Amino acid sequence: MKSAIQIKSDWLIDLNFYFTLVFHFKSNVLEFSVRTTKIVSLSNFLGIAYRSIFFHYIFKIIFLSSKSTSYPVLHQ
Repeated sequence: MKSAIQIKSDWLIDLNFYFTLVFHFKSNVLEFSVRTTKIVSLSNFLGIAYRSIFFHYIFKIIFLSSKSTSYPVLHQ
């Protein structure tokens, strides 16, 4: 089990990386440069993207809205 402080620091690192990525992508449209000190694998990048607030809540809204759709029952 991870402690709350460790989880919070993981989130801050992920958010910092995500906003750095967005900033560099907007400022260099053709040049996709990621300025971090660590090598990011594809799975790590997808994990960071999923755990970022935007993607997390979009996924949650889509998932909850798809689960809460009720279909009308026809009574004869």
